[in-house]
Amino acid sequence: MSLSLPFYFEDLWHFWGNVLIEIHGLLFELLIMGVFLLWLESLGHKQITITRYREEIEDYLGWNDDEATYRIVANIKRLNNYGISNINLKGAFLKGANLTEINLQSANLLGSDLRGANLEKAQLKGADLRKADIRGANFLKAELSGTNLEAAVYNIMTRWPEGFDHKKVGARLCEKKKHEELNKPKKKWLQNNSQL
Repeated sequence: MSLSLPFYFEDLWHFWGNVLIEIHGLLFELLIMGVFLLWLESLGHKQITITRYREEIEDYLGWNDDEATYRIVANIKRLNNYGISNINLKGAFLKGANLTEINLQSANLLGSDLRGANLEKAQLKGADLRKADIRGANFLKAELSGTNLEAAVYNIMTRWPEGFDHKKVGARLCEKKKHEELNKPKKKWLQNNSQL
């Protein structure tokens, strides 16, 4: 310590100038590290939020109730706000849902109930709508290129985008007899097996 004391006091202004430079460097490094850590934290928060929305949707799959529809649609919109469109909606109950201008590119809607749903101006490019019930759905001005509609059931009330050949992609017209059969109320399992 005694050997280095002359260096501190010999040119005091030079010493404090160097200390000030080091402090500025340290503050700059702390600022850069702080911004970087904030960015990492927000990125992690974003991924956690997206995962939570996806899990909430999965919780409502298979629940045939209007409340499930509202909650699924709300989570789809939240995911769209994060730029997410490839959502698993397999077997979702979306009867009468307002999905106007929604982005479901590459989404899995296999076997979903979209009866009477409004999908006007929706982005469905590359979506999987196989075996979906789309009777009475509105697809006007929707983007359906590359959409798989194999065995999807539609009726005369289903509205298609201009120039879209729904028959060419495998959609099937629901005949009146089949239409009545599909609309029959389903009995609960307990009622069917009450004699056991």
